[in-house]
Amino acid sequence: MRALLIAMTMAAAVAPACSKSASTSAGPAVTAGATVGVVVEIAGSVTATRGGATRTLAAGSEVSGDDRIATGADGKVAIELAHNGARWSLEANKSGVVAESVAWGLPKVSGPKGTNEEDMTSAGRHAERSAADTSASTAVSAGSGSSAASDADRQRMLEAAQNDADREAAKSRLQQLQREKSDMEARVAAAKEAAAKGERVKGVKVSKECLDNPLAKGCGDTDGKVSDTAVDHAPGGNNGDAIAHDPKVKACLATGATIHLAVKCHAGACAVTRPIAGVDDKVAQCVRDAVAAIKGPDATFTVDVKN
Repeated sequence: MRALLIAMTMAAAVAPACSKSASTSAGPAVTAGATVGVVVEIAGSVTATRGGATRTLAAGSEVSGDDRIATGADGKVAIELAHNGARWSLEANKSGVVAESVAWGLPKVSGPKGTNEEDMTSAGRHAERSAADTSASTAVSAGSGSSAASDADRQRMLEAAQNDADREAAKSRLQQLQREKSDMEARVAAAKEAAAKGERVKGVKVSKECLDNPLAKGCGDTDGKVSDTAVDHAPGGNNGDAIAHDPKVKACLATGATIHLAVKCHAGACAVTRPIAGVDDKVAQCVRDAVAAIKGPDATFTVDVKN
């Protein structure tokens, strides 16, 4: 009998303790669907589920205490609670109910916000969270330092990326300028060679200006040949005037049209020595045939023909 009384007394003593351990943690009572916080930071896939309905969260989305927040493999989120100003954060592949988080039971935050929590989903951990209130309060301040450091790191990474992009752009521009310089040097060499060759051609004289600077305006064509303006008419002939006023040559052209010809006369026969720009093949052939019918002394020259 005495043993029975002792057992009943012990059971009565244990019951209050068990009831206390099962009670909810500190924090306001939860009203289903009532807004208790807002998403302040988010990345990747993050959802909230309440009453079997799931919605996708975005920056500024409102959440309630009975929402279960879940992050995807690329997701992370920070929610600022309205009643105490604390922030609850979840990293990738985590989930938890807002009102079951450590942040929910924290005292009102007066300084920087920054609690960080991952996967506090088990209802059986209410007592553990209550016991952790003091250490979690300290973590609020520590978390703010971590957040600031993270922001600084991101800023440094952004600046480094921008600097790298600027360097790459400058390197690319330098390479382009080097290629242009090399191309210009090659063009100058080719133009000088063409000018020297033209000097050796019978009846052709190249001006000193063009010999000194073959790429000066009027001294070189795009194909590297000596241009017509660099060629002096050989003395002793009126071939240019004859061709310019020849009715057969002019008849090949449309009214008001002008063509530029490079001509060489030798052994009494004249011929067009370069392709005729700006006309079709039929007109060009007509002009070549008309010039070939003109006789004149040996000479190499250029002439403009206008109808």
